[in-house]
Amino acid sequence: RFGLSQLHQLRGRVGRGEFQSYAIFIDTTNTDKSIERLEVLKNSNDGFFISEADLKLRGPGDIFGVKQSGSIEFNIANIYNDMNILKMAFTDAKKVLNNEIFLKPSEKSAIKLKLDEYSKHSYTI
Repeated sequence: RFGLSQLHQLRGRVGRGEFQSYAIFIDTTNTDKSIERLEVLKNSNDGFFISEADLKLRGPGDIFGVKQSGSIEFNIANIYNDMNILKMAFTDAKKVLNNEIFLKPSEKSAIKLKLDEYSKHSYTI
């Protein structure tokens, strides 16, 4: 039930003392997916690599909700293939919200409507 990143963090917390210690993960489901996930942990200590593998294996979940795994539907972008474009869009959105990029009021209201459409929250722009 844990994500790979959580298991990696747990593994790092084991045995912080002076004695040799081990983190042992036991797969009780014996599914191909769980075996593949444990193989990632077995073969890497790189947290960034493990996080990326976890994202690919489990999916990103629901950005605006509480679902923590599963696929997500993008109308235009693919979260895996278009990561650099999505990062740029995120950076630009922060600049708009921080008034570093100035938009016409109609452009700002269009962004606000779209954000409100995707979320139950109301945003101030």
